[in-house]
Amino acid sequence: MRNRRLFYQIFNGLPAKVSFKRRLFISFVLICIPGLIALTIFSYLLTRTNTQRVLLQSQNYQVEQINTSLSSVYQNTEYLSRDLVISSVVQDYLKTIASGDSSLPNDTELSYTIDSSISNHEYVEHIIITTMNASCYSSASAYTDITSFDNIKKKWWYNDMTAISNSYQWFTYATLDATTWRKQQRKEIATQINTMMLARPIYDTSDPSKQLGYLMIYLKKEYLQNIWNSVDWGHSTNIYVFDENQNPIDSNLPLTDYSMLIDKYHLQNDSRLITYNNHNYIYSSLPTGFDNWYTVMITPYAELDHSLTNVFITVLIMIAALIVLIAFLSSKSASNMSRPIIVLSDIINAYHGPNSTRDEKLIATYLERSDEIGEIYRSYMQLEDRMQSLIEEVYVKTLEKKDAQLALLQSQINPHFLYNTLDSINWLALMNHQDEISQMITALSNTFRLSLMKDSEYYVRLDQEIEYIKSYLVLQKFRYDDRLHYSFELPNHPQDYEILRFVLQPIVENSLKHGIDRLPNGGHLLIRIRIEDDMIVEVINDGDQINLSKMDKLLVYQPERSELIAFMDEGYGVQNIYRRIKIVCGNKYGLRYSIANKQTICTIHLPVKKPDCEKPTT
Repeated sequence: MRNRRLFYQIFNGLPAKVSFKRRLFISFVLICIPGLIALTIFSYLLTRTNTQRVLLQSQNYQVEQINTSLSSVYQNTEYLSRDLVISSVVQDYLKTIASGDSSLPNDTELSYTIDSSISNHEYVEHIIITTMNASCYSSASAYTDITSFDNIKKKWWYNDMTAISNSYQWFTYATLDATTWRKQQRKEIATQINTMMLARPIYDTSDPSKQLGYLMIYLKKEYLQNIWNSVDWGHSTNIYVFDENQNPIDSNLPLTDYSMLIDKYHLQNDSRLITYNNHNYIYSSLPTGFDNWYTVMITPYAELDHSLTNVFITVLIMIAALIVLIAFLSSKSASNMSRPIIVLSDIINAYHGPNSTRDEKLIATYLERSDEIGEIYRSYMQLEDRMQSLIEEVYVKTLEKKDAQLALLQSQINPHFLYNTLDSINWLALMNHQDEISQMITALSNTFRLSLMKDSEYYVRLDQEIEYIKSYLVLQKFRYDDRLHYSFELPNHPQDYEILRFVLQPIVENSLKHGIDRLPNGGHLLIRIRIEDDMIVEVINDGDQINLSKMDKLLVYQPERSELIAFMDEGYGVQNIYRRIKIVCGNKYGLRYSIANKQTICTIHLPVKKPDCEKPTT
């Protein structure tokens, strides 16, 4: 209870700008500090009378560090060899050679694969690939000691490699031929520099009984030597790596040889103080964590039994490591505890309505929890649903208000009076042989008749909408004269389809106003309608002066963002059409502007609708 109160005091006492995750981390660390201080004092008092145990533990730590580095190298090299032998690039390359083609295939892709593997594994020096009787690829220079297949057959390990029963095998002193190897084994010559090499047979992945060749991966001697040199322990410490059969794999080439202790004691997975010829040694043997190999470290006790200052330094190192561990665990604990809150905060900050992307699996995990975190997530999801409903209500009401204003304006026109007046003007034009005026009046009358039809439905027959557009263009033709040319490309039987009401006329008007009108010699307007899985309407006009960036801003539709619900002062007609399409037809439909071949193209994407289909509801 006391620790809980202390935690809350530290947590709430931090500055307001400190993040939730950092508060947890700092609180954990500060609570651990008194324990660390007590542990330091206790360890110091203990090591004064128990130096031997500390040194044993310290040497074990050194061995574990070496094992971590070596295991990483050996394990990752084995993984690399496994990936390469089943790689489609290597397989195809060897299969091409095995097919009997006298010329080697192009190795560009293979070179890229091998070079990438070497660059991603800093401890790999060379990679050799052979068939069953010839070298076919080497990252080393051609005809070198390790590349030439004739030289490979002279290596002491060649027969062992060809008789491999396992999927792979490691070989030491891989650069030595059989003669030099035997002389070294008989100690007739000095021990040569060790080069580690992993060999692996390559089998056809489509026919595992068929062997295609061999893969050899040579490790950098300098890299392994650097691992030995990284050990800061006794100046004559011996370090050996043995395989599961107690065969030596590698060593740190010590100044003084203590290998006779290994032959005498054969310790494995143990660490103790031993005496040999009146000298004490710390003998540690631990598994590397790879293929049942183990590492042996032997250090003269006299090199480690220094003054209490050195012992205390060792203790401080251990405490530092413990601090790092505690910091790491505190960081992990703080991260795990704060993650649900941070995820929820990110979801809230990134929310942009129902189309927002988020990790549904992660959210589902939190929603299923029965604790306070689960309750918070469930409450937020309810709030999000409610907020989306309110946003949609506001947007729909905004559209209804605009439609009501439009309906009010239309209702102020007396259709009968207007038709009678237009008929009278048309009669006078015909009486005076003014055929052009009569055509204009007829087109205007048709336009008003179609636009003022009392129909509450969203859709109108396609042929009626086309008739309306043609009447509109007849009127515009009198205005533009020879500066305007237009044409239609329509599907067969347009009366068999329906289109959203009043979609085309504002688009055509924009094409004339912002396209044809700005060209000195006018231009051509094409209205093309295709019936595919959906109805595709294209309004194409000469001229490319439209501002696409501005149009993109006009066509932003995100009802979940309140600042984007209201219509912009400019471009209301295009905005209204775009949003009507989204609301009536669905989110996948809409319109967009583009420029191609010095022409402006407005593409309208609508669903295919038949006149006998059920009418949509609001």
